[in-house]
Amino acid sequence: MTQSLANRNVFPQQGSVEWGRLLSSIVEVSVGMLSRYAAGGVDSYTAIVGQALCNNFTLAPLGRRHVEEALKGLTYFKSYEDVFWFGFGINHLVRSLVATEQGASCLALCGALSECYHGSVPAELMAEMARNSQAPDELRPSVLQWNALIKACAGVFSCTPFPTRIHYFMTLCPTYPVPLDADRLISSPESVAEALWSIGKISRGELASVTVIGRIEAAAYLAAIAEWFFDLSIEIRDEGETLLYSRTQHRTDHIQLSIVFQSQPATLPSSSVHSLPPLSLQTVDRTYVLRDCEDMLRHENGLHQIYRSGRIEWKHALSSAFGSDLKKLLTVPRAFGLALGNAARILRAIVDLEDDIPCEISKWNEVYCDSSHGEGFIENTISWFPELGGLRTYMEEGLRVSYAHAKTMYEANLSQIGLACLCSLCKDVWTDEEDDRYADYDDDRYCCVVIVDTIIDLARCLSITGLSENLNPTRRGFELFYNHHLNTRIKRSSLRDLYHGIGPILFSLRIQRSVDDNGDQTYMKSSFRILELFTGQNIEIARVQDATAMCDAGLCAHLNILRELSDSGQNLGRITIVPGRIEFKAKVYDHIGDSASNSFRFDDGTSLLNRRTRIDKILSSNYDHVTMLAKESVDQLTVWFALKDTTNPSAETMKVGPRSVATSLSEIRGLVVCKRRQCPTIQDMVLTDISATYQKVHIYGKDIDVFRSSKLSRFALCGSPNNIGAGRILLVDQECFSCSIKTILRLHNEIVSDNSDDRMVLVLGPSR
Repeated sequence: MTQSLANRNVFPQQGSVEWGRLLSSIVEVSVGMLSRYAAGGVDSYTAIVGQALCNNFTLAPLGRRHVEEALKGLTYFKSYEDVFWFGFGINHLVRSLVATEQGASCLALCGALSECYHGSVPAELMAEMARNSQAPDELRPSVLQWNALIKACAGVFSCTPFPTRIHYFMTLCPTYPVPLDADRLISSPESVAEALWSIGKISRGELASVTVIGRIEAAAYLAAIAEWFFDLSIEIRDEGETLLYSRTQHRTDHIQLSIVFQSQPATLPSSSVHSLPPLSLQTVDRTYVLRDCEDMLRHENGLHQIYRSGRIEWKHALSSAFGSDLKKLLTVPRAFGLALGNAARILRAIVDLEDDIPCEISKWNEVYCDSSHGEGFIENTISWFPELGGLRTYMEEGLRVSYAHAKTMYEANLSQIGLACLCSLCKDVWTDEEDDRYADYDDDRYCCVVIVDTIIDLARCLSITGLSENLNPTRRGFELFYNHHLNTRIKRSSLRDLYHGIGPILFSLRIQRSVDDNGDQTYMKSSFRILELFTGQNIEIARVQDATAMCDAGLCAHLNILRELSDSGQNLGRITIVPGRIEFKAKVYDHIGDSASNSFRFDDGTSLLNRRTRIDKILSSNYDHVTMLAKESVDQLTVWFALKDTTNPSAETMKVGPRSVATSLSEIRGLVVCKRRQCPTIQDMVLTDISATYQKVHIYGKDIDVFRSSKLSRFALCGSPNNIGAGRILLVDQECFSCSIKTILRLHNEIVSDNSDDRMVLVLGPSR
């Protein structure tokens, strides 16, 4: 049975909070209940105050049903050996809040505000409502404490229609959509809190109606909250008094909340009482003007987007995100469809590492599943974006060509799209020289060519992403992906070397270069960047460098390797996104990082002979048991797999990080293409059996070590990046021996630039 943190008798029966009575109240609560709040990082006093404040709000029967349905829809996943839970576990504190009406209202407000704003704004709104309730300073929780409560409730409504309702109300504004601008003003928390407090009074029958005048974002949020949770009758008008939306209830013939969308900065007082004829002796009509707040624009790390744009339904996500510019793109359906089909063909060439593809590509490509290229790419793209279904015929036509032809056609089709677009960027989009005039690119519209880049990148990312049912993307998330590709084209000279290799498809692939400790160029790989599409927030590279799971804005993303120990090319790098957070031993966390591998980590001073000996030892071992272990620290969890050879008690236990395994496996497998017909014949190859699992191949004056290994031995090999070097180690399954030898020779010749380690290792699956 669900237990509440506070008994109903603690809360007053009227809307106003009696702070003296609340302070002297005695709360009877079990230690188990307190532990839930402590595990969730929520101060129990803040939860009590939050419920007391929400006594000013009365959920309508419809709103209560929405809350209950949202809780029933919350899901979770368990990791391997049930070490972690991802999502909202069965003992999560949000399931306890709904034991009282005040708690249900508190969950509704906190969860709803987390869908409306980023950062500290929801907490500041709760703090402002506490101030409106006349709470003494010493009794009001801090913004930090409110933020913990908001964070615990975030994600509860992410998979419900509520976020899409926010977006719907935004679309009613005649100027919507335009590219979201980071410099855009938002309404001040003080004025929004006053308007929200008045909506609570309407829900309790203490006010008859309220008029809110403000910018589209805050006004749309208030309209969605009022309708979805409190079932108020609403009307929305523009500044010219044109009626945009109206919804009345059978029980009342008057409008309870009037919204006026305002485009100009608000400078009027935050609230004023008008002498309108009252509907009863206790009620008056009030008007609230949502003032702009310039102080909220700056973040310590630069411009920071603090409001959300609601969620948009998949069936019309592209048109909702890009508006008339997508319609312009669809005026050239043949060029658009052929370009996507050409992209599918080029991506297949990259995955198959066809002869004309530079081997450098293998350093950064991390997606090898069938739905990321070829026919699978077309099916995957249309399944996520049904609006493109009418282009299928053109896509398939663009796919049925050679790689060389697809590369030429892709560039030609983008040129035709650029002629239809006619933005400043499209005037010179195909050269690889950087042009300073792009710094003044007009961002009041979208470039059609960059939209194509964005769609291709999103389709590839989504090909390795699993989602909770009914989780929709954010419009702001589309904007973040679009901006990345726009900046890539503007600063394209930094990728000139790769551009000459594969052409403009390069701009559709998110390539982030960095330099490792040895000064060598590496590529940042992270499946977690797709999380930006659903949170609408930039994810810092530092947060994802070692992440195997992470939480942001009420959503939790985790690598599937934490649940299923698979080295299949279809599963490598796959992630799952669910509302909620990471739970470990009933406590909540926001990040799981790879534990640094210790027992076989090679320092810079390790001799080459020791490195080779270590690799030989790993591949010749019979690892047959794996345990997942985790360690808590102040700010995160770290996780690793402990691999053992139970047949050899003296064998060393190998400690490997799940992310390192997944990343390294993606580098060394999926590169051999073998159709089991017309395979190359290799002359002058000498094969020597060393043991049952180890052979040595001598060919063209080079030696190739061939190992047959178990899945866990592969994990052990890939657990440290120091073991892996592109062009040195290749992992194969069912591909023939000749094709495998040919591929590793090509990779080694093109990629390995130094002679310090010219060894080549071919790792065969156990079934070979």
